[in-house]
Amino acid sequence: RQRELEGLVALRTADLKSALRTVEDQRSQLQEFNAQLERKVREQFEQIVRDKRLTKYFPRKLVDKILLSPEDVSLSTEKRVVTTFFTDLTGFTRLSDTADPDRVTAILNEYLSEMAALIEAHGGTLARFMGDGILGFFGTPDEMAPPVQAESAVRMALAMQDRMGGLRERWGLGGES
Repeated sequence: RQRELEGLVALRTADLKSALRTVEDQRSQLQEFNAQLERKVREQFEQIVRDKRLTKYFPRKLVDKILLSPEDVSLSTEKRVVTTFFTDLTGFTRLSDTADPDRVTAILNEYLSEMAALIEAHGGTLARFMGDGILGFFGTPDEMAPPVQAESAVRMALAMQDRMGGLRERWGLGGES
């Protein structure tokens, strides 16, 4: 009976050692997978940070074109007809001098967000915000024939005017801005 028990113990010990090796192998694999995942997350985070930094200085479409391009980026000049536009809020200086700063900030944020969405929707490129002003263009980095640029810019301007009517009502400004 004792031999039988010793044999059973030896068998179970061998099973446990085999299971331990399997668990250790799996642990090692999991550690490697985790390290790979951490590297990938870090790389993606760094890419997001680079992307965010670039968009502070360059239009979003240009950043996308640079980051998605499989080739190296090279600086070059190119002559191209583009349609440039500028827009701002009429009476914004007066409003900012008299209204509560939190209200001014909320109005400005909503205005800039709404107008940026319209620029994008009409194929334009947002170059920069300048206070309550917006500078942008049509025709670069995406090529667009000059007549199409002009038509897109006019359609965008009309959409902006239409949207501003709703925003003025929402803000309770009537015809002020």
